[in-house]
Amino acid sequence: MVVQPGSPCLVRYIKRESIQNKTTETTDNKQKAVTNQDSFKLEIDMDLCQGHANCMSEAPEIFQVDDKGNLTVLQENPDNSLLKKAKNAAKYCPTSAIKIKQN
Repeated sequence: MVVQPGSPCLVRYIKRESIQNKTTETTDNKQKAVTNQDSFKLEIDMDLCQGHANCMSEAPEIFQVDDKGNLTVLQENPDNSLLKKAKNAAKYCPTSAIKIKQN
């Protein structure tokens, strides 16, 4: 069961740390981890998805949400170059409807 606040409600946004502020050593390690993985698959729980479109803002190449809040997955098995964006989409999904399965 998903519980939502009543409307209207106050929202606070926290700005994420910029990639440029991190050391190059950390980014190099992350790039190595991404290239070592063979492939990944996205699993979406459509019962949980409420159409907030956070996934679309994180990975527009993979997700599309229409005006009515219906989610369309453009790529179920995206290229490894999009893994970081897919992980961010899963991380920032308010209902945790996105799961990444790595092969």
